[in-house]
Parts: sequence; structure tokens; C-alpha cells
Amino acid sequence: MTNEIWNAIKNQAYDLEFDWFGIDKAGQISVFSSFNRGYVPKKVLLSLEKYLKLQQLILDLPKITTAKIYTQEKGNFSDWISYSEKGIFGFDYQDAHRVDKINQYDLITQPDKSLMAENIKNVNYFNDIIPIFDLTFEDDISFEKLKYCEI
Repeated sequence: MTNEIWNAIKNQAYDLEFDWFGIDKAGQISVFSSFNRGYVPKKVLLSLEKYLKLQQLILDLPKITTAKIYTQEKGNFSDWISYSEKGIFGFDYQDAHRVDKINQYDLITQPDKSLMAENIKNVNYFNDIIPIFDLTFEDDISFEKLKYCEI
């Protein structure tokens, strides 16, 4: 990712796929695919260098479980399935495809067995760019709820 693309993400200058990671109050991890339109906590965007390292750490995690698809939408959900097979919940900003916007992340996939943040080696290095939320990743999540429940 270039600095130009990172700045476009920070400024929401144009549409492009952008995935960020969060942790819930139980210690479970989720990926949020924002399409650069959905809500993204400011701390996620504090460091491109750390973001890229975190992204690579997550991508390098092994498959530990199976994934359940929750969305009723049609499409290719292989990226979310791959994350959930690593134990990570998968959310998407489905408003990108809706006429009537509802300002939320929709649950796309859920792992059968959740990966806990504490079980990822060196995850504490990323504490300043991973938001923790006072909720659990079990259902769709409104932007308002995310905005006001960050710990």
C-alpha cells in the first residue's frame, strides 16, 4: 500500500476496499471491510507501518476452524471465509450495495471457534491501532454503536 492510497483511506477520498481489525470485550477478533465508506475508528489509521505489519500478521495466521456464512446476500465471500477459518469474525459494509443505507457493518462470516487476541504472538505491539469495543461480535453492528462503545 502506498502513502497516496493510505491518505485516500484516511480522507475517505474515494472508494476502495479497506479492511481493519477490532477486538470485542470477550477478546475475539474481527475484520471490518469498509470499502472506504464505512465507519473506521481513528486509531486504526495512526500508522501505515503498523497497519501493514498487523495485516501481514493476520494473513499469516493458520487455519484453525471452519466458517459459517451468515449473510443472505449473493456473492463471493471467500475473503471473509478465509478470515473466519483463522478464527476471526468477518463483517462488511453492505451499504455499498444498498439503495437505502442503514449505516452498519453486516456479519458475513463467523468462525466455529474464535481466535482470542491473547493467543496471537506479539499482538500487544498493535494495541495503539486496534480498537477494543464493549460489545461482542455476534451480529450486525451499527456505526453508532461502534462509535460509542470503544473502550
